Amino acid sequence: MVSEAILANSIFYPAYCLFLPTSIIATVVDALLLFVILRSRAKLLATKLDQIVAALIGVCLLRSSVASIRYIVILFLEPSFTSTKLVAIHGSLGVCLMLTFHLMLAVERHVVLCQVDSSRSRLYYVTSIAGCMALSFALLIAVAGSESVGMVTLDPIFHAGSNSSWLWLTISTYVMVIGAILFIYSKTYSKMTAQLRENLASQREERLRLFLQQKVLKSCIIMSLTMVVCYLPGVISLLVSNWLRMDSTTLVWIRSVSGELILMDLVATPIMICFFQTQLRAEVLKLLRWGKISSKFQLPMSNDPCNHSAHAPHLFVRAGTSPGHDYAFDTPLGNALTMYMIQPTFLIGLALNTSLVATFIYARRKLLTIRLDRIVFALLVVCIIWSGSNLRKYVQRMIRPEDPGSSYTGFVNTFNLILVFGINLLLAVERFFVFRNTDPRASRHYFAIVIVIMLLQIIISLWMFISSSSDNGVVPDKPLQSLVWTITVAVSFTGQNLAITILYWRTYKSATQDLIKCANDEVNRARLLVRRKVLIYCMLMASMLILLYLPTVIWHVIKSLSLEVTANNTVVVLVDRIVTEVLALDVLVTPGLVLYFNTDARRELLYVLRLRKRECVRVSEGMEV
Repeated sequence: MVSEAILANSIFYPAYCLFLPTSIIATVVDALLLFVILRSRAKLLATKLDQIVAALIGVCLLRSSVASIRYIVILFLEPSFTSTKLVAIHGSLGVCLMLTFHLMLAVERHVVLCQVDSSRSRLYYVTSIAGCMALSFALLIAVAGSESVGMVTLDPIFHAGSNSSWLWLTISTYVMVIGAILFIYSKTYSKMTAQLRENLASQREERLRLFLQQKVLKSCIIMSLTMVVCYLPGVISLLVSNWLRMDSTTLVWIRSVSGELILMDLVATPIMICFFQTQLRAEVLKLLRWGKISSKFQLPMSNDPCNHSAHAPHLFVRAGTSPGHDYAFDTPLGNALTMYMIQPTFLIGLALNTSLVATFIYARRKLLTIRLDRIVFALLVVCIIWSGSNLRKYVQRMIRPEDPGSSYTGFVNTFNLILVFGINLLLAVERFFVFRNTDPRASRHYFAIVIVIMLLQIIISLWMFISSSSDNGVVPDKPLQSLVWTITVAVSFTGQNLAITILYWRTYKSATQDLIKCANDEVNRARLLVRRKVLIYCMLMASMLILLYLPTVIWHVIKSLSLEVTANNTVVVLVDRIVTEVLALDVLVTPGLVLYFNTDARRELLYVLRLRKRECVRVSEGMEV
């Protein structure tokens, strides 16, 4: 067991709670995948891409197994284990090997997709390997020649004390290799996009081949970006620990977080490989006896164009459709779920939001008096537009599958997404300045900035759907427009929700502090409690926004990257319709929250619907705070 002396030392907490479990999990996963690859090597090591991927898993296994042994020895056997120079050499070598194979992966995709001749391709491989080896040897020499290698922390990359040459060589290696990887991928993706644009009018087989190649390229890019994200905090922690003066506890936890991210890459890389490489996943499932689905999916990650003509019918429903085709409309299950689950949701949402908007207009002198009410009113109008446009799309798709207005529907859907995120951000900004007791005129330029950002996103969306058709009424068909759409929605969802979270957190913190200060002032305390109640209402609306939209974002990423999403898969259609229904619930949740928290709006709606008589004397309990 771990001794109490070790647990009393804060240095050992991360190793015991984070590093050891992560490294053991990584070792098991990497060993399993490498065993499956070697067991089916005739199928899974057929191309150079497969061989590079297998080597990458081998490096992950080597690093995770050595890390597991190291932590077990230090924590359970010999706490005074001090072979730090050997560990530092292993850590530096492991990182260099990871960077080398990611660079070779980028070079391989560039050689295959850009159709580079054999002599130039050999030159590319030799140059990339030689460059990485030179950097690795320089790094190892710096570590081996260091006199200050000491056990500063138990993080996975062992820091070589204050050796400046090791520090700058590490940073230079990371920056140069990552820069080369990103440069190669950018050139390859540009070439791939140009080929897709040139072959829009070509035969289905050629378009299918290019789309498959693009999917494999995206998979490799995502793997490399994940590696960048996992290693970047480690590089930053090196700079921070060498430039800033910190107490030992802070330094330990900064390096612990960055070290855990580095170890997570040893788990994330093989899992992503297994996710993207369908044959490998099928072999793993067959080995684990988890099902018979391995025979359904036979698309290797190598994406050799010569091997995929037989599998083309499994990818798309009809000839001539794009990868974004909404296959759920082409199955009886998809049609039934759309008709009996999604359409009623939008229909009820249209009726509810229309009634509520009419109530706000009818009682505008009571319900539209402050800026908060006007922002909520705009959100309800967006819900009406969204409900109506989706009803039109679904009804027309049921009546006439060849929807000529898909580009229009795609623009309206994107327009609604941008407005929903933007208006919720305006709501957060409004609450922030109200609790700061800021003059409304002084905060206008912040609202103007958010509105300008929304207008720019809307203009970009308009260009996308004017210049490209949309088979599914969501994503443009052309590669460039599809990429821009993905970036626009990702920025809207991630950036604006992050801003909303930060603003609400700071506002709630300020409200709590104000309540503590007014503990003895009953009048101000009552006023602040009412304000905080409205703040909680706004925070709840933002939380529901994230919860309802997050499944759609995740599902869109899976559909964009996964090669086995097929119209014949009942589970896929079921998940697609459920995700769409969760998203559609926003048109019911938003007005429901407005009615629940805004008592004045609820009373006026009941009066408009003739379900309640108007009271002669009425005390306002609405949101006018």
